[in-house]
Amino acid sequence: MLSSFIYTKYKNLITKNQFDITARELECIKWAADGKTSWEISQILSISQRTVDFHLANCINKTNSSNRQQAIVKFVLNGQL
Repeated sequence: MLSSFIYTKYKNLITKNQFDITARELECIKWAADGKTSWEISQILSISQRTVDFHLANCINKTNSSNRQQAIVKFVLNGQL
């Protein structure tokens, strides 16, 4: 009961702030959400692994997250994934 209350409050707080990300950042975070590594994402999108890491780092920074998993959760709760 308490967890559903916390989830609802957090979701309402997050959904008020849509994260402003580029199309490429969204592609990278979607593939990361599917469990792909940076190298696998780079092969899928035909870009370098360093570029993938750059886009994922931007997603992490824009969501104020500590790592890619936390960023993915915030995008999911926000309805952007």
